[in-house]
Amino acid sequence: MYEINTPELIILDRVKENPAAVTRMERMMSSISASSVVEVDAAGLAEILRERQWHAQPMRTGQFQMNRSPAIIFSTFRWLTPDGFSGLEKRHPGLGRQLLGGGAWTYRDSKQSLRAQSCVCQPAYEIHGAYGCLHACDYCHVRPYFNIMLNLEELAEKVRVFGETIPEQNLYKFDNMTDTICLEPEYGASEIMVNMFAD
Repeated sequence: MYEINTPELIILDRVKENPAAVTRMERMMSSISASSVVEVDAAGLAEILRERQWHAQPMRTGQFQMNRSPAIIFSTFRWLTPDGFSGLEKRHPGLGRQLLGGGAWTYRDSKQSLRAQSCVCQPAYEIHGAYGCLHACDYCHVRPYFNIMLNLEELAEKVRVFGETIPEQNLYKFDNMTDTICLEPEYGASEIMVNMFAD
């Protein structure tokens, strides 16, 4: 795993409800130095985003002028119904689904890609374990935070069960929202996903 020097480490309070997530976080902490460490709930995270203006307007990563790694957010996925997420989004409108624990996978529609971008891609489900990136390339679209989901065992099981409902789907992609290899082997996502798909 890369050595990470971050201005702040933000831990969502729900992480401590999952022992495997806590173990993963502790393993990763050996490579992270942070100027500030805070534990918050969703309302606290929304306040941090407002204070930092991380969602104020669409910006390229370079416009944030970061001179260190992005802020690290440790979180977990929530397995809610669409109505459950809608309720959370109403209570915390500044966060969006990913920061509320959603967005575990998305569908890449090849027909939509062709229409909107003149792009030829195979249809695929894109599985996500994190949102953001340590590389923070100036041209990219990521925000100055790296939201890392820690309950990967649950993610793999949910993907396995979901995949069994669509046996005709042969293409899955992990991870399209980040470069998780810079977190390995401490993160453990590669091993979990390879073992799940090997079964």
